[in-house]
Amino acid sequence: MRYLTSPYAYACLVCDKKVCGGFEISKYEKRAGGVLMITALATKDLDHMVCAVCYRSVHFRCSKHPDSGFCDGCYDKACAAALKLNVEVEK
Repeated sequence: MRYLTSPYAYACLVCDKKVCGGFEISKYEKRAGGVLMITALATKDLDHMVCAVCYRSVHFRCSKHPDSGFCDGCYDKACAAALKLNVEVEK
């Protein structure tokens, strides 16, 4: 199995404490049309997310919106941008 993690996955952006865990690739296969299907599972010790915008790590417990996939700063920027575009944002 391969272990995946972010290059910034050493310390939480908020509390600066070490983050743990990552993802393991349990299987992969090439499908029709050259599409690669990868199955990745979180390790049991995963305690953080990696922001989809800035790739910084944030503990789930330190994030205001842990299910969003964004750190608090990027989440706020995304909400502000959505408001400028007059798009409804779930909070």
